Amino acid sequence: MFTKEDICVFLFNWKKVTQNSLRLYEKIRPIIKNTTIVNCDESCILDPTISHIQLDDSHYYGSQYNHAIKHMNKNALLCVIVGDNIVDNDFNAIFENALTAFNTLPIGVFSPRDKRTMHQQKCLHIQNDIFTVNTTDCGFWFIHPLVISALKNMDYSISKYGWGIDTITIKEANKMNLLCVTDFSIETDQVDHSCGYDTAEAEQHMHVLNSEYLRL
Repeated sequence: MFTKEDICVFLFNWKKVTQNSLRLYEKIRPIIKNTTIVNCDESCILDPTISHIQLDDSHYYGSQYNHAIKHMNKNALLCVIVGDNIVDNDFNAIFENALTAFNTLPIGVFSPRDKRTMHQQKCLHIQNDIFTVNTTDCGFWFIHPLVISALKNMDYSISKYGWGIDTITIKEANKMNLLCVTDFSIETDQVDHSCGYDTAEAEQHMHVLNSEYLRL
C-alpha cells in the first residue's frame, strides 16, 4: 500500500514562474514531505532549507525530468508538477485520490483533470469520475514505480521541452497492463496557457525520443 511517504514530488521551476513555484512548495511540502524543486532559474539561489536540485537557464522540461527520475526514491510514486500550476488547488484531495487510485486499481499513470491541456477526451469509465485517457499530458501527473524503473535509463533531455515523455511512459504502462487515467473530480490549471517555445522543434524532439524508446 502506498502512503504519502511513498510519493516524491518534483516541482519544475524556471525563471518566469519562480515566485509561483515557491508558493506551490509552501502549499505542498506540509502534505508531501519529499517535495523537491528542480530549479532552472540560475538567478535564484534557493535557501538551503528548501529541498532543491540547482540547474541553470539552459535546462528545460526534458532535463528537469532526467534529474527528477534519477533522484527518485526506490519504489516511490513519482509526481511531477510544473511551476506554473495554480496554487489554490485542493492538493490534499489530489494526493488522497491519487493514493486511493494506485492502491485499489491497476494504474500506471494518474492525473487530476488539467484544464489547460487539449487532451480532455474520456475513454473507458473505471469508477466514480476516473476514466482511462489517451494521455494525461505532463503538467501534473503521477507515475507508478514499476514504470519509472523500466524507463529510468532513458535520456529524456533528448526532448528539450518534454514532448513525448508522457507518450512513451503511457506506452510502457500499457505494456505492463497498467492503466493511464484521469480523475475528473479533481482539477488543476495553469496560470499561463500560452506556449513560450517553438512547437515544431518540440515535435521533432518528440520523434527522436520515441525512436530511442523503441530501441529499448
